[in-house]
Amino acid sequence: MIRIVSLFVFFFFLAALPAHATQGHGGIEGILVHQAAHLLFALAMGFLAFRIKRDELRVQKGWRNVQYAAFLFILWNVDVIFVHFVDEQVALVTVERLSTGQLHLISSIPGLASVYYIAKLDHLLCVPAIVFLWVGLCQLVNQTLARRDQGRAS
Repeated sequence: MIRIVSLFVFFFFLAALPAHATQGHGGIEGILVHQAAHLLFALAMGFLAFRIKRDELRVQKGWRNVQYAAFLFILWNVDVIFVHFVDEQVALVTVERLSTGQLHLISSIPGLASVYYIAKLDHLLCVPAIVFLWVGLCQLVNQTLARRDQGRAS
C-alpha cells in the first residue's frame, strides 16, 4: 500500500509540469464558434430557468437551487462573451506581464481596463453556479429517494 501511495505522490505532485491553464482559440473562426457556444449555453440556461418558473418547480429546494445555478451561468456566459470580445476579437485591452504575479492592463478607452480586470474574475460566477447546480441535483436525488422509500414503507 505504501508503494502505491508513494507512486501516486511522485506522479501527481513531484513530476507535475506547469498546467498553462489558459486556452487560446485558433484564428477568428475558433473564437466565433466558441462565442456561439457561450451564447447557446446562456440561452439554454435561460430556457431552463423559464421552465422552472413556468412549471412552478421553484417550490422544491432542489429546483430553486438549479434555477439559481442557471441565472449564474447566464451571467457567467455574458461575462465571458464580453471578455473574449475585448480580449481576442477587437483587442481593446493589452496585457503586459511586469513580473511574476504582476500585470499591467492598457486600454485606449478610459475605465475599460478596470472593467476588463473585474470581468476576468469570471470564476466568481462560474464556481458558485456549479455549487448551486451540485447542491440542487443532490437535493432532487435525495427527495426522489425519500419518496421511493416512503412508497415502499406504505
